Amino acid sequence: MKLEFARPDASQLVFQVFERSVHPELFDIYAETHIAAPGFEGVVRICRAGHVVEFRREGRHLTEVVASRDQQLPRRGRCASQLLHGGRDFDCEVNGIAYCCSAHVEHVDAEVFSELQDELSVDASRALVSYRFPGANRLQPGPVSVIQAEATESCLVLHAFHTFPENRAILRTQSLFEY
Repeated sequence: MKLEFARPDASQLVFQVFERSVHPELFDIYAETHIAAPGFEGVVRICRAGHVVEFRREGRHLTEVVASRDQQLPRRGRCASQLLHGGRDFDCEVNGIAYCCSAHVEHVDAEVFSELQDELSVDASRALVSYRFPGANRLQPGPVSVIQAEATESCLVLHAFHTFPENRAILRTQSLFEY
């Protein structure tokens, strides 16, 4: 019997920031892209529970991770770790990179969730990176992850959306990296 994919419960999400890179082998990566502009380069990965963003500038690193609380990650170089109940805002300066993130987990009724899922599926074709996971069963839609980016001469802004059909929840994050 084939086991289907299931995201963790949305109440188990953790937001973490590292002042170094975090090895990609620690994650089940489903989609990945590289982004670069004058002044920075980065890697954006979609993983089982959320995403990993590694931002690099002049040999300095800052890594944002949204994962399940049971995800084993190193403690070395970790600047922040917060459970994502409802919403969280975080800002700091790491290695000369000004960083700000706002993350919100919202539970919605079935009709609203279905509409959001459909909108994100359409947006996926225009996103920096996206992935549609298989459903946990044949009657349930699969989770969707969509990450969009905007870069200017002095900053990178990422908008990430991850759906959790089993919880009828959506995680929205907005991350700002200023350099």
